[in-house]
Amino acid sequence: MWDSSQLVLELPEIEFNSDDFLKEMQDFPFHDYLNDHEDTTPMQVSYDKALLETKAVKHFLNIFKDWDIPINTTEEVNSYTPGLKGYFLIRTAKQTQFDLHIDALRTVGIVFPLTFPQRIVFKHAEDPSISYVHEYKPNVITLINVKEPHMISKCNEPRVQFQLDCTKTWEEVKQLSKQL
Repeated sequence: MWDSSQLVLELPEIEFNSDDFLKEMQDFPFHDYLNDHEDTTPMQVSYDKALLETKAVKHFLNIFKDWDIPINTTEEVNSYTPGLKGYFLIRTAKQTQFDLHIDALRTVGIVFPLTFPQRIVFKHAEDPSISYVHEYKPNVITLINVKEPHMISKCNEPRVQFQLDCTKTWEEVKQLSKQL
């Protein structure tokens, strides 16, 4: 059996309303998400600086202020890949998936799921036949260990999330989460 606490940690103790957060995210522009080879993927992202000025994002940046979230709003960083800005709004088209990968520039994703249903699938590094499927819950912030192989499975509806990038280790984040 695979220990899911090494992959996912839910934070139900933090007050978060998926519907209210989604309402604040409505008018931000999306761009095609590019992979490491600069190829288009089935996802779109927004790195609009105004996201950082929304009530919801300001609130959660304050809650996670000691978590090493590398906010970068300089114009030089123009690639649409995670881990470069410290934050992003993401939308995945329905009936598409994002292939198995390990994130290169961050260790933990702080996920604010905004539409449902949606899930993430982790595959065991030594034995890909072993997997763990996590179903995101409404109103629950979820930490994901993006240094473990994971993929986004197909959804019947578009999937929308806001994420903060964290560069602390998974063990450090588990300890910090106990202080929330």
